[in-house]
Amino acid sequence: VRLHTGETPFQCTYCEKKFTRKEHLTNHTRLHTGETPFQCSYCQKKFTRKEHLTNHVRLHTGETPYHCTYCEKKFTRKEHLTNHVRLHTGETPYQCTYCEKKFSRRERLTIHTRLHTGETPYHCTYCSKKFARKEHLTNHIRLHTGETPYQCTYCEKKFTRKEHLTNHVRLHTGETPYQCTYCDKKFTRKEHLTNHTRLHTGETPYQCTYCSKKFTRKEHLTNHLRLHTGETPYQCNFCEKKFTRKEHLTNHVRLHTGETPYQCSYCQKKFTRKEHLTNHTRLHTGETPYHCTYCEKKFMRKEHLTNHVRLHTGETPYHCTYCPKKFARKEHLTNHVRLHTGDSPHKCEYCNKTFTRKEHLNNHMRQHSGDNPHCCNVCNKTFTRKEHLINHMSRSHTGERPFQCDECGKSFPLKGNLLFHQRSHTKGQPMERPFRCDMCPKDFICKGHLVSHQRSHTGEKNHHCPQCSKSYVERGNMLRHMKKTHPDAVIPVLPKLPHIKVEPKSGEYSSGSPAAPPHLIGGGPADAPATAKPPTIGSARPPSSGG
Repeated sequence: VRLHTGETPFQCTYCEKKFTRKEHLTNHTRLHTGETPFQCSYCQKKFTRKEHLTNHVRLHTGETPYHCTYCEKKFTRKEHLTNHVRLHTGETPYQCTYCEKKFSRRERLTIHTRLHTGETPYHCTYCSKKFARKEHLTNHIRLHTGETPYQCTYCEKKFTRKEHLTNHVRLHTGETPYQCTYCDKKFTRKEHLTNHTRLHTGETPYQCTYCSKKFTRKEHLTNHLRLHTGETPYQCNFCEKKFTRKEHLTNHVRLHTGETPYQCSYCQKKFTRKEHLTNHTRLHTGETPYHCTYCEKKFMRKEHLTNHVRLHTGETPYHCTYCPKKFARKEHLTNHVRLHTGDSPHKCEYCNKTFTRKEHLNNHMRQHSGDNPHCCNVCNKTFTRKEHLINHMSRSHTGERPFQCDECGKSFPLKGNLLFHQRSHTKGQPMERPFRCDMCPKDFICKGHLVSHQRSHTGEKNHHCPQCSKSYVERGNMLRHMKKTHPDAVIPVLPKLPHIKVEPKSGEYSSGSPAAPPHLIGGGPADAPATAKPPTIGSARPPSSGG
């Protein structure tokens, strides 16, 4: 009757709470007194209520008296069965009074309601943090205490949260219980399925309050918001660097520790980051999962596809703050900005020379190591840089001259040759000499002339006579020496080949792509016609059209 009348005759003497039944008051009072009269006979655990003890004892006995009539599942507690049955029936009896949302379980409604009220009743005793859910407080406290009560039975790993252990165990068992209803993909974790499903539905429930951007995942919104606020909550213990995202800190710390936890199963290579291993593995498997919707090109990495698509759309989302220039790729903007700031963060450990770009440092380092990884498959000449090999093939073996002067129609094999030539059309003005020697006041029209000139300061002699031990700063001097001293010496000049095949750049192009980059391959010297006779030093060189 009291449920109808609303009468609550039993009041707590410690607080103002009232109850319809005396036993409810008794159970409540024990929260104040700390009394736990019900003890487990299997272990030392004590409880304030008898039904809590009964439920606990079943963990020891394995008793599951509550059976689901829809499936074979069994439960130790009646309320667990009730909640489970609602998954079958779809019943959601608990409705939020603030919005239209309904829930199958009362405690889920309580937790949801706190999103509206902002209530955080659970306070951490170690710090000032507050939480809307008790389990969130429990998990948080373990960050202070270091407690890891959940241990994996397959390995020694321990976890602070039960769901983390459950997810980890599936890595051992291979279980993927969550399947996408749109495709055949399966997942070990429910939240991974939820995030994946949004790729199909296009749902973006998380919106930035600073701009109109929306996100499929809450953590993506959190990371994005820090771009607006400038917050960098994750600091490195080895140096003073701070990061907006925890995974960025984790990856950075490995630069200090040298840890490489991700190993390739095809070779012995190890990596600091999982995505680096994934990208590397595709070099072995040849997998190109990212397809361009504008053309038939395929890519191993998502960012390569993104950059490629911008060639079709013309999008240049990265703006320079120093000038009006825009870029399609972030790294291009970074390199460009260094031209304004003068920043050259990449330093050679041999000669202390600094560079604005890492690849420039790598190319420079090969001058010290003598490493020439790029080999011409026609004449076996090796180069420190890939673009030098491409230029060599274009100039020496194909006869191709794709760069044409608009003023006079002359064609050139390299863009640099064209730019150098165009300076001759200055109509009486002094020819521009943008390359200045830092050791003397001389200026030069092209960079190659400057490099050759600088060897006169350093004494570096890279051009060696193949007939004797003499070396020269410039190749022309070496050839003049050979003509005078070794007139009968033979210079092996290969004939022009009608066609040089190209192969796709690893990881970015599909087999047979018509627009593959010029990483050149082709027949070796054996492919040359038998009638080709190499000239001697004294023989006339063929005329150069436009060179």
